[in-house]
Amino acid sequence: MYGLNMSASWKNFDASVFFQGAAIRDIFLSGVYGNGAVDATIYTRPFHGNGNSPRFLIEDSWTPENMDSEFARLTTVAAEVGNANGWASSWWMRDASYLRLKNAQIGYTINSSYLKAAGIDVVRLSFTGSNLHTWSGLNKYGIDPEAPEISNGYYPQQRTYEFGLSVTF
Repeated sequence: MYGLNMSASWKNFDASVFFQGAAIRDIFLSGVYGNGAVDATIYTRPFHGNGNSPRFLIEDSWTPENMDSEFARLTTVAAEVGNANGWASSWWMRDASYLRLKNAQIGYTINSSYLKAAGIDVVRLSFTGSNLHTWSGLNKYGIDPEAPEISNGYYPQQRTYEFGLSVTF
């Protein structure tokens, strides 16, 4: 795990950015429970648990017309009853290293004689964004690299924007 926090200011402007990430990390698309058991997920078996399948699995699975696909032939049969596509194997392992722009903020401070006459010392305007971009090999799968391996029901990181106004009297 790593992080980098940088800030700068010039005249009345200030800015800061925070990057976080992880390296040398893998994730199983098939998912691994805490006890080590591997299970099929929506990422490896269509309509698993009555859920929707991601586009990449449907569009890039083997068919006679798509023999250069990334994924094996689609089947709804569970691994425990004969579906070899869902068996635990390193083939389902993907690099989960990532770098995320976790937070960025830009601000402007106003401290003029007009404000002082009104009894206000400083006014600061700011704009902040969180979870703005993630660089990861998992982006093409639509998987958040911070998600647990059994990610059914995981709510991904939300991108948020905030405007701020701070008044000092």
